[in-house]
Amino acid sequence: MSQYKKWYATTFLWALLGYAAVNLLFLNLVFQQKPELTAQIITQSPSEKRQEGNWIWWVTRNYLVKHPDAEIALMGSSQMASASFAIESDSQNVNVDCVTDKNSRFLSQLVKERTGVDTHTCLFALGGAMISDQYIMAKTLFTQKHKPKLIVLGVNPRDFIDNLMPSCASTETFHFLSPYTDLSKFANYNFNSIFTRMDWTMNEMLPLKIMRNAVVQSIKSYSDNILSKSGFSVNDDQDLVANEDKPAGADEGNGEAKGANATILDAIYGKLTEVKPATQIIHPGMTFDFMDNMREYGKRYKSPDVPMFAAQKKYFEELLTYCNEQNIKVVVVGMPNMWPNREILPKEFWTTFKAYVGETCNKYGAVFVDHLDDDKLFVTNDYIDCVHMNQHGGKKLLTSVADTIAKNQKVAQSLAAPNAVAEQKSQSNL
Repeated sequence: MSQYKKWYATTFLWALLGYAAVNLLFLNLVFQQKPELTAQIITQSPSEKRQEGNWIWWVTRNYLVKHPDAEIALMGSSQMASASFAIESDSQNVNVDCVTDKNSRFLSQLVKERTGVDTHTCLFALGGAMISDQYIMAKTLFTQKHKPKLIVLGVNPRDFIDNLMPSCASTETFHFLSPYTDLSKFANYNFNSIFTRMDWTMNEMLPLKIMRNAVVQSIKSYSDNILSKSGFSVNDDQDLVANEDKPAGADEGNGEAKGANATILDAIYGKLTEVKPATQIIHPGMTFDFMDNMREYGKRYKSPDVPMFAAQKKYFEELLTYCNEQNIKVVVVGMPNMWPNREILPKEFWTTFKAYVGETCNKYGAVFVDHLDDDKLFVTNDYIDCVHMNQHGGKKLLTSVADTIAKNQKVAQSLAAPNAVAEQKSQSNL
């Protein structure tokens, strides 16, 4: 037995030394820059072939493939999504596919009426998105090759303190975009336990881990492609199923058959399941029955003093810093909330929260439009629940945004500057 223990200890030691040696051999991989996420990567992905992906994949595809020349980025969580989708359908008198229709012609029209400048507005708002997700999207997608001139960012306490969100690293956006973004400065903020922090650090720093993750992802993409061509797929339970065996209509949505609330709530909440085009349709003139979501927000706001709050503040400040570096103007909009929703949080929290957002915007040169407790402009008929707005609320909100843009000389002038991406397109078409 003693000889076996000695052999085991020696073998383990040599294996450990060998693992360390191989990592040192490939140490140069650690110092390579993160790969750039490009339109080519998106269009060569399995989701492109299936025309099915999660919400952040569709947002990324819409920007990189269809609208890289957008001057205005409309960002935020489900509050911004609900307001934008609802008024877009109503104002344009068209069906809006929440999966693929990610531009706000309504806001662009309002801006043109007030400034005379033609702009293209792209919607990045995602259900469940935190402030950290807004930073990761901006850092990954807004590069020297293509970036907006203006970000309109909707914020709400939930974007900073959601008690149902385990950590910054638990969102779909983090998982999808972090391989293309250096988040090392947030290492102390992203995780809710030392074990998840250690696992992430190893994945980021150890060359063999990096190579393993790349190989695993490549094998998965290749196998998914082979299975799809053979008429099979892997379901959520990791079972192999024949595509033709799926229940009829299982992957096809019908906006007409769904109630208005079910349709828009499915879209704005941004479930983590994969979605296809034509499954989440908003129709002109949709009416929405008011829904009481106070119980849900009672859980989200269970404690305003959560560790994530400090992390989201860090991300917010870094987002504004990055926009300054990239010469991107920012308008931050405090999103409206009905008074019962505001009552869940202490009055002291609202006072300090509004002061923090306003002071931070002022410090980094952003414009703050405060509608957080604006019960004069936004009334009960503007909402579909205690925080999400219908087309009436959406019209008021985006009109306020357009007015702010027109009144701020620096913001308005930034939109009138030449669009480098649009010029490159026109020259390539000559």
